[in-house]
Amino acid sequence: MSDNSYKLCHRCATAITNDDYSAFDFDNAEKAKEKAIDFVEKAGLIVIDVDETELRGSCDACGEDIDGPGHTAEPQ
Repeated sequence: MSDNSYKLCHRCATAITNDDYSAFDFDNAEKAKEKAIDFVEKAGLIVIDVDETELRGSCDACGEDIDGPGHTAEPQ
C-alpha cells in the first residue's frame, strides 16, 4: 500500500464500485453513506483493489473501523 492509497471497508468498496449504497442499512448508516458519497466526490477517479487484505484503522470513505478484511484504492 503506497502513501497515497486509501483504506476502504468492504461495504464502501462494493458501494463505490457498483454505485449502489443500498448496503448502508445499519445504525448511523445515513451519516456513513453521506461520508462515503463525499469521499467519492473528493477523491475523484480511484482504482479499487479487487482482492481483500487485512487492514486496521478506519475506512477513509465512511469512517467506520476496519479490523480485518478490507480493500485498498489508488488515486488515478
